[in-house]
Amino acid sequence: MKIGIANEKDLLDLWGETEKSMNSTTRFFYDNIKSGNAEFWTWKNNNQIVGEIYIFKKLSDNEFADGLHTAYLCAFRIKKELQGQGYGTKLLTLVLEHIKNLGFKTATIGVEETEADNIRLYKRLGFTEKIKDSFIDPCNVNEKQIPNKCDKFWLLSKSL
Repeated sequence: MKIGIANEKDLLDLWGETEKSMNSTTRFFYDNIKSGNAEFWTWKNNNQIVGEIYIFKKLSDNEFADGLHTAYLCAFRIKKELQGQGYGTKLLTLVLEHIKNLGFKTATIGVEETEADNIRLYKRLGFTEKIKDSFIDPCNVNEKQIPNKCDKFWLLSKSL
């Protein structure tokens, strides 16, 4: 298994879209990865993605990512059959170390209050401060690239 930074074309492959037919949120991720404002990290096994996470360096809401001190992690996923075996911990640990090496002092991550397993993992990895309840997802945007409203989730932070 290999952990590393993927590119915007890998994103399109994973999400089943093309450069000519992207929805607005895919376009947002694609453009941010391509510009260097976001990084797409994957865990691959036999060339298949079994885990993913995205780092955003700057977002419209500075509490999520301000471009200088705080970076935001989102869309963290590990294939269901591999969950609970340490893969998520290893991927997050490597990404957090990378963010620290980039010079960021704080990492943030969003989690729904019903996601008990993710909350436990995030707290174990140091995401102990709840910044706020959020009802807008800065990474889920409409066709004008404006963040959409969403169900409530917690924005947690960790000092690096």
